[in-house]
Amino acid sequence: MTDQNQNTPQQQIIVHAQYVRDSSFENPHVPDSLKGNQTQLQVEIGFNIGSRSLGDNQGQELFETILKLAATGKREDKSLYMAEVEYGAVVSLPGVADNLRTAMLHVEVPRLLFPFARQQIFNMIQDGGHPPLLMPPIDFVSFFQEQMVKTGKTAPDL
Repeated sequence: MTDQNQNTPQQQIIVHAQYVRDSSFENPHVPDSLKGNQTQLQVEIGFNIGSRSLGDNQGQELFETILKLAATGKREDKSLYMAEVEYGAVVSLPGVADNLRTAMLHVEVPRLLFPFARQQIFNMIQDGGHPPLLMPPIDFVSFFQEQMVKTGKTAPDL
């Protein structure tokens, strides 16, 4: 018996570079915000994903994907901190069919970038004197499918 995948091109992501594109931390009410015996801290977390083609490089098409994470800590409607990071990667997608390219750039690449971006947010908040934020994983598949529905497009099976 022969392996059916033997003649099928392997879909892969090659990461050529990853980097912090932009980061910001605001701690507007320090040191007053660090006093004990205060009400519970409320944290809002948001994210966004963007990608673009960078063109051809020695026969390989390169793409950039940016994962933007943001966290805002509030207490009694007063912002205690705002942390944002744009974490990016330059990738190529050899063997990936054209109809799967967008899904790979908006699901699989952010999945690879998330731990690094999350660590940046964690460090900024902790270095700002606040309790560290243990950001939960993000379901990039559901987010991508929701975005496709909003734009009236059909998401490929992932």
